[in-house]
Amino acid sequence: MERKITLVLSILIFALIANPLLMEIQSAKASYAGVGWGHLSSPYSPDEYVWEYTVTDYICYDFNYASWDNLDAYWNLTTQSNVVDSLYWMQNDSSSIDWATTWWVGDYLSDTFYSPGYGTTRHYGFNGYGGDNIWDFRVWSAINSYSDSKQYFNFIWTCVNGGKYWDNQYGDHTWIEGIDYPDDFPGAPPENTHTYYGYYDSENITGAVGMPYAFTDYTPTMDNDYCYVGFETTSPFLENIPPAGWTSTNYEYGYFPYYFYAFALGIDFYGYHGTIMDSLDYAAYATFGHDQYNNPYYFANSILNHGYWFYTDLEGMEGWWYWKMQVFGNSDIYLPYA
Repeated sequence: MERKITLVLSILIFALIANPLLMEIQSAKASYAGVGWGHLSSPYSPDEYVWEYTVTDYICYDFNYASWDNLDAYWNLTTQSNVVDSLYWMQNDSSSIDWATTWWVGDYLSDTFYSPGYGTTRHYGFNGYGGDNIWDFRVWSAINSYSDSKQYFNFIWTCVNGGKYWDNQYGDHTWIEGIDYPDDFPGAPPENTHTYYGYYDSENITGAVGMPYAFTDYTPTMDNDYCYVGFETTSPFLENIPPAGWTSTNYEYGYFPYYFYAFALGIDFYGYHGTIMDSLDYAAYATFGHDQYNNPYYFANSILNHGYWFYTDLEGMEGWWYWKMQVFGNSDIYLPYA
């Protein structure tokens, strides 16, 4: 599959990296931009890498087909320096970008930042190439560099970076088994009583906490112009197939974002751009098919919205976690027509 990259984003690439890339210029006009980022931490599954690389490639191809400016930055271009530079650039009115969206796939990070005399704050981020990892407070700083966030829609397929984990704007926190710490044995789905997906850490002076907040600058509810899709606790690998009873197709999860963007950008529906929720519904049916009673799966009754218990033996995380895809903000918005 041949991918074209428009002039404005090609300029960005030359600004981000020292080695020139071969690229085809489609247009000098820019209004809408879609960027695909992502990276896995080592060791990782080679099959998962192929899935993530391929799906991101297809998504950027869809952006190109819909006449959007696009950049496939998966793997070696996914660094904090590149992400921050690109966000600064898109936020600047001189970029001519009016509306931007991000697809992100790979591994998440969390870390504790120490501020002498103040205590600690746990920040959240993405794994970056060469250890140049991407943190929430740096994303937030770039987003707020010039004007309101132009990142109107973000689809984040990593663990953790799409959940509600706090109880107020000060970052206070209660502990919920299966969400904030692992359960010893899976039972009924835990009830998440947290109300905030991010906050600004003014007490410890470490900046914005939480990727949904970092990308939009809204918490606990987003402005009607924004939508953010991500995962609470863990997330399924794109290479995996849903458990029995949740699919009639036996397609891998990787088909879900593939079908989502095909519908959201009009590839699969005669040029019509579906809303975020319509596209989630389409992707759920196309990926998961129907249940045992022959009822079609839409997002509401799919495994992604229902959630599922997942066991991990990773050091420090051993136990059962309840993962779920969360949709924050206004799911009635759509990716604009170019």
